[in-house]
Amino acid sequence: MKKWKERLRQNPVIHLYFSDAKLRAFLSLLGSFALNFLYALWEIFCGLYYQSYWFITLGFYYILLTLIRLMLLREARDRGRAEKRAEGDAGPAAFCCF
Repeated sequence: MKKWKERLRQNPVIHLYFSDAKLRAFLSLLGSFALNFLYALWEIFCGLYYQSYWFITLGFYYILLTLIRLMLLREARDRGRAEKRAEGDAGPAAFCCF
């Protein structure tokens, strides 16, 4: 089992995922956002198909959770951009003024 872990950690993408907590949190949030959205659509579809207010209500509840996760994703993205600007890595847009 330890050999598998060592071999996986030698992969640069997997090593980056496990070593960067912000990236890991962002990707986990992105995955849960996608699953919540798909589940909300499924619940609404079932509610319409079976004409059940219960399923429709659950679908709108999961849409609300999806919107909350979307706000968290936007906040994480904006915070990451602000940190890069604070570090001095403004990117190509910084050279437009010169």
